[in-house]
Amino acid sequence: MKKKLIFVIVPLICAVIAGAVAYSSTRKDNAPVASSDSVITEQKQDEGGLPDVKNPEVSKEEGKVSISNVSQDGGMVYVRTVVEGVAQGNCVIEFRKQGFQTVSRTAPLVPVTSYHACEGFGISKQDLPTKGDWTISVKLENGNTSAEKVFNVN
Repeated sequence: MKKKLIFVIVPLICAVIAGAVAYSSTRKDNAPVASSDSVITEQKQDEGGLPDVKNPEVSKEEGKVSISNVSQDGGMVYVRTVVEGVAQGNCVIEFRKQGFQTVSRTAPLVPVTSYHACEGFGISKQDLPTKGDWTISVKLENGNTSAEKVFNVN
């Protein structure tokens, strides 16, 4: 009899604990739930009506970009970057030299193991009208952060 009672009580206690954990993990506030496209308030959904959808202004995410490597091989200049604090968007690279037109390219952010980076820039030396020191600037399109490095193109 005692064994039968234990087989009934133990599963019942486990079920009560699981229910309490599930109940405590549900949201109790009516704060907006953000998504990349819109903000939906749970309050309207709880009232049985349609969700209240608002299109928020596009916010500029703050991130940090750094130039991790610049190299040249044959007819190409390669620029590699590391981006922190932002997981999506685009990077813009500019090669500037006084007296010459700025050379600019855009690349998307991509995940790399434990961080993000600009997809990679390979600039043909034919696009750079002269050899010498060029200021390379990389910035995030959706933020105000940038990194610069002077590199000698030969």
